[in-house]
Amino acid sequence: RRDLAAAYNWQGRYDDSAAQTAQARAFFESKNLKAEAEACAFAESARLRWAGNFAAALDTLTQAEATFAEAGLPIEEATAWLYQGSVYAASMEFAPALDCLRRAETRLERLDLPMRLALCRTEMGIVALTQGRLRDAEQWHRFAAESFRSLGMRGDFAMAMMNLANVRFYQGELDDARALYSDARQEFNSIGNRLYEALCDANIGVVDSESGRYGQALAHHE
Repeated sequence: RRDLAAAYNWQGRYDDSAAQTAQARAFFESKNLKAEAEACAFAESARLRWAGNFAAALDTLTQAEATFAEAGLPIEEATAWLYQGSVYAASMEFAPALDCLRRAETRLERLDLPMRLALCRTEMGIVALTQGRLRDAEQWHRFAAESFRSLGMRGDFAMAMMNLANVRFYQGELDDARALYSDARQEFNSIGNRLYEALCDANIGVVDSESGRYGQALAHHE
């Protein structure tokens, strides 16, 4: 049910996500599995973050972090830091975001957890781009793209390519940005993610317009 709740978050079905999370938490609590119950905080905090309820998301994660620390669960504790960093970044609080993400990065790298490390560096790349640190943003998104590709995580790989394309656009590397948006669009198409396929198409139109290819730009906006 926790995985289903996460899937519902991606689809924007927040009420369904909340219902699945509540059922999963109730089940684990009935079995006296406190740490498993608190792991529901990840899907729950993501739902709250996407709904713009940042304070509630952080409260949920702080409680989970304390439980994981007390139970001696370093992976789950680091994941709580990762999610906290994501919430802080979404609320434009970059100093605490980077503090959480760097703590998570250090531990995830030490524990050799490539998928979670790639997710962490994705968030670091998003923060870096927002702050105008383009070289750092490029580094983190390239790392994430290579990691997700090697792990066979196609949706995350496509997202990483789109993030990298954003960075290359702001670096003025328009041809590279266009190629990355095109590759990401193709990947989103192959996994049936029409929303992000359309977003990549629109971004290609922006690149074409910036490059003076106005006819092509118009075609991508139709």
